Amino acid sequence: MKHVVVLVLLAAIFLVVGCGGTPDIQLDLDKANIEDLDRGSSEQEDNKNSDKEGQEQPKPYLDKIEHYFNAKEAQLGETVGDMVIESIVYLDSDPVNFEAVIKLAGAVTISGQYAHYENHEILGNSVIFIVDEQSLAVLPQLKQDERYIWFSFSNQDEAKEAFGKVGSKGTATIVVDEYQINFSKNYSFGNMAKLVEVVEKK
Repeated sequence: MKHVVVLVLLAAIFLVVGCGGTPDIQLDLDKANIEDLDRGSSEQEDNKNSDKEGQEQPKPYLDKIEHYFNAKEAQLGETVGDMVIESIVYLDSDPVNFEAVIKLAGAVTISGQYAHYENHEILGNSVIFIVDEQSLAVLPQLKQDERYIWFSFSNQDEAKEAFGKVGSKGTATIVVDEYQINFSKNYSFGNMAKLVEVVEKK
């Protein structure tokens, strides 16, 4: 069941490509597999899968990340890159099913690809953002988390106004703050961040 939900989510993200009438945009998710997009995956599962031929997939984008931190050891007020940990909520302390929500503050500039959905069965009416490889070195990342980074905006009204009408998609450089890492299988919207400014949009 878990993999079915993840597969649906992955398909939802790929719908950014090839929707009626506008030029297709090649997303950067071709480097990621389904397990990379599963924020609930555990180290134990990875070890189990590595014993099966063909299950362990390379994840070269992880080498681009510079600001790793351990959710199990993180402290309030700790600085991670250019952001500061404001709150930590442990959803499940079990080592196998470890889950947490971490909020960080600090404005950072990142680039990537955006898409504005309407009435999507998973994403609803929302704008999402998928960071490019250079921005992987900017945003904090949990050591427990091997997914490629994408997020939805916490201030959706401002994001919709900034990125344009439904169906809009493209690349942009933006400033975000109040970054929330949702390391849990129950969060279908990935991480979240507050849009502060659109520096450039194409």
